[in-house]
Amino acid sequence: MEERRANIGKREDRRVRRTRALLEEGLIRLLKKKPIREITVRELTDLIDINRGTFYLYYRDIYDMMEKIEDEYYMRLTALLNSAEGESDVKRVRNGLQDLFFFIRDNKDLCRVFLGEHGDPAFLQKIHLLIKEKCREEWPKNLSISDAEFEYRYSFASFGTLGLIRYWLAADCEVPPEKVALLAERCIMRGVIPHIKA
Repeated sequence: MEERRANIGKREDRRVRRTRALLEEGLIRLLKKKPIREITVRELTDLIDINRGTFYLYYRDIYDMMEKIEDEYYMRLTALLNSAEGESDVKRVRNGLQDLFFFIRDNKDLCRVFLGEHGDPAFLQKIHLLIKEKCREEWPKNLSISDAEFEYRYSFASFGTLGLIRYWLAADCEVPPEKVALLAERCIMRGVIPHIKA
């Protein structure tokens, strides 16, 4: 009897995951075309062919759904950033960037929405601050720089990396994540034009 209940529970869990994945895919498709304020529950459920009542089993409204999606990806990104602790400075940067670019490639449709014209600027700022604080914690201890210089260096590296990510997403992530990560690492660690002498 217990085994039968466990199997039913697993089937229901799969159904829940599948339904939520369909809702997320539908919302991403709509956000590619218009801002969230113009998207209705009816439009979303009609698009993916599910009952509106099913939507309300999981979310209060479209904004609640988007907030839950953002929270999930924020937690996943936090775990990803924390996974490189305990490694050398160079290895931590390299592995962190590779993990980040694989994460982006594996979630490219959602990342396009996050970084696109219909993305949530507050969520992007939250991600920006998360990465910034992680960089501040992990900054090589043997490099003594002021807080102001850290801010300048971080701004240069982060906005450059963001531009690289946007360009890569626009090209449908055709270049393998490890190669883009290596390019980002070289630009961050050695500068954009490393071989020119002043």
